[in-house]
Amino acid sequence: MIAIGSNRIRAERHRQLESAGAPLVSLIHPSADVSAYADIGCGTVVFPNAAVNACAKVGNGCIINTGAVIEHDCMLGAFSHISPNAVLAGGAQVDAFAWVGAGATVKQLCKVGVYATVGMGAVVIKDVPANAVVVGNPARPLKS
Repeated sequence: MIAIGSNRIRAERHRQLESAGAPLVSLIHPSADVSAYADIGCGTVVFPNAAVNACAKVGNGCIINTGAVIEHDCMLGAFSHISPNAVLAGGAQVDAFAWVGAGATVKQLCKVGVYATVGMGAVVIKDVPANAVVVGNPARPLKS
């Protein structure tokens, strides 16, 4: 189990441990509510008071932080990070290495692309492209 905040560093440590033959396990806090019909990948950490509902698929090495809600049929790619109190509505998809900030909300069936970042408190109402950083309500790309 690896709970390093950086998605890339967490992935590298996961690969190193896996290559060394170390047993990798998922850690689910006793106060978390994880459906028996959810699929949790190896090395994922589910923090206190988080919810992972039926038919959700969570990849390897993910972090589902305190109070986060992963609704039915959501998909989380490997090494993604869902911050405290973030909510993914039914069927939302967060691709590998993406990060959803604290208190953010992702509308049902919306996709957050690989390596994308959703800012704290943002409200995602349409797909977020790969590598994008979005903020605000509704979420819009951050200007450089």
